[in-house]
Formats: sequence, structure tokens, C-alpha cells
Amino acid sequence: ARYDIDYRALPSTPSFALDSIARPPEKPTLPGYVAVSATVLSGVFHDPHLRLFYRGLHDKEPVAEVGNSILVYWLDRWPEPGEAASPVAPREIEAHRVLADALLSQQWFDHAVVHYHNYLGHRPDDPGALDGLGTALLGTGAMKEAISTFRRAVALAPENGRAQLNLALTLFDDRQEIAEVLAHARRAVALSPSDPVALVLLARALAVNGEWREAVALAERVVQIDPTDADARELLAQIRAVVG
Repeated sequence: ARYDIDYRALPSTPSFALDSIARPPEKPTLPGYVAVSATVLSGVFHDPHLRLFYRGLHDKEPVAEVGNSILVYWLDRWPEPGEAASPVAPREIEAHRVLADALLSQQWFDHAVVHYHNYLGHRPDDPGALDGLGTALLGTGAMKEAISTFRRAVALAPENGRAQLNLALTLFDDRQEIAEVLAHARRAVALSPSDPVALVLLARALAVNGEWREAVALAERVVQIDPTDADARELLAQIRAVVG
């Protein structure tokens, strides 16, 4: 920032960033250059998930060193950390989950998938992590694998409205059996009755199934909640164009 170099910030301990130039972390554009300070790379002041994030760089040779403190790497892709010593400490396992969630929020989907898998290898029945993995898999285009992951999340936690909605959305987008879409969409609405995404999805599924009256009622309900909801208004116009 001092030299007006355009850049994307990598994850770091908040105290490392000056308030005047602080930026939220972003997924870097790779292949490309990555600059990391030796202090950050050491992980001495980092939480476990950030130490895990940078660990893969330990095996890489920098292409330059600036001021004896900034290590510059050319990366084709972000290096994943090597296998941890066995047995794996609980703190290390949890670090994979925290890092996976953070990467998912940055839409760094392929990297998030790796860490969800590492976490679930030790905690296979965590429905929240399975839901996160399914979302990350969707981001990579692996729809079939995402569906099976969402199904497992729902089977473990049928009262998880977000998992029900994610499964219903993915089934609908993949043009799976409409009866299954409806079942999970109805459950999502029952669990989150004011969620406009769930309501519009259920309305769309009902319309596909020819249940126009209920579909219209749900879409109108969304418009009552939020008159600016474009999805609900578009659906209402489509239905009315078909059935009058």
C-alpha cells in the first residue's frame, strides 16, 4: 500500500494490519506473486488455523527476499500443508474446520474443500462441516458430490434449516425428482418460515409440479415481506404468464 502496489490481503492476525491500510483478506489471483513477512510465516503470533494456512509455504523456495524480512514466492496454486504428525492433536483438527469456514467465506472453494475433508476425516458426523463442504463442492462444480454431502448433513441433523435448504436448492438446480425437492423445501420453510430464499424455492418447485395456487400464495408472501424481492416478483410474472 505504501508504494501504491495493487494487492490482495492474505489472512493474518488483525494486529498486524495498520488501520490506515487495513483490508479484508481475499483469495489471491494465482498463478502470481505472493509476499509474506518472515514473522507471519513463522506463525509465532498466529492462531492455529493461520499457522496451518501458511504451513505449506515452508517447503517452498522464495524467488526474492525484500529487506531481509519479506519473502516473495511465485505460486501456481496455494500449497497445502503436509500431513500432520500422528496422532493429530484436537487443536489441529479444529484448526482445519476454522480455516475451511474462513476460506469458504472468501469463496476459495477448492482450498476450503481440502480442509473440510481433513476435518471430517476426524469428525465425520459434524453436520455443520458437511454443510460447509457441500457448499464448497458446489463452488468447484462438483454438484453430485455436493448433493450426497448435503444428504448426509440432513440425515444427521434434520432440524438444520440451512442444510435442508441447501439440499433442496441443489436438487432443484440438478433437476432431480421434484418430490424430493418439495420435501426438503417444505422442511426448510417450516424451520425458517420467513426465509425468502426458502419460500421462493418452494414456490418454484410447486410451480414445476403444477401446484400454481400455492406457488402464487408463497411468492406473494415473499413480496409482502420484501416488496423489492426480484426473485419473487419474477416468479409471479412467470406464473401469471402461463396460467393467467
